[in-house]
Amino acid sequence: MTTKKGKTGKPTINYSFNQGFSSPTRLPKMADAATYAQIMNEISFDSNPAGGLNQSYTADQIEKFRNGSDPLLYPNTDWLDQTLEKTALQSQHSLSINGGSEDVKYYMSLGTVSQDGLYKNGATKYNQYNFRTNIDANVSKYLKVGLSVSGRQENRVFPQVGAGDIFRSIYRAKPIAAAYYPNGLPTTGIENANPAVQVTDIGGTNKNPTQVLNGILRATFIIPGVEGLSVDGFFSADKSNVFSKKF
Repeated sequence: MTTKKGKTGKPTINYSFNQGFSSPTRLPKMADAATYAQIMNEISFDSNPAGGLNQSYTADQIEKFRNGSDPLLYPNTDWLDQTLEKTALQSQHSLSINGGSEDVKYYMSLGTVSQDGLYKNGATKYNQYNFRTNIDANVSKYLKVGLSVSGRQENRVFPQVGAGDIFRSIYRAKPIAAAYYPNGLPTTGIENANPAVQVTDIGGTNKNPTQVLNGILRATFIIPGVEGLSVDGFFSADKSNVFSKKF
């Protein structure tokens, strides 16, 4: 909070913008519905002493999984694609001004940070708004004071289901189960867990707004008549407020 201070001279204004993109480092490639059906047939064949008499899927059913001709009864779902975006955006704006005279120097800044989650149609959002002010003044020949104040507002929103359970649902869901019916309505997924729906706000949201305020008042008094001797003191205050609402 005290690292950036004003400088003597005319006001100097600075603005910066940063646009970022985040994406998963690596995700496992999952089998499609036709491959899954073939593997299930192989498991049935190997587990049956008679061999091949209790196949799980016929060749015609496997072909329907592959060609997508009957998405209602024979869906082919890529759960990673249904649930996750390829990239998520994050941006940062910063505006500052500094300047002053020999007796009064100032630095002030405003900033915002915005981040989206990797979920498709996801409820996850993060927005931050921050400010910072540093003022240094020579009140007299012997007294110097400085005031530093900074604060930020953080707004976090999450879906009701945590990331661990969401990814567990993604990798447990079978490709032969649909995320959505052909009419666009969501299915129950596997074991009543549809990760494509869990990441949205359809089941409610978890909001965690946070406010933080920090302040430091500093003073230096130079003892008259004693060269190099001074008295320093400061008063600091830190306040934070966290609120959580689950609906």
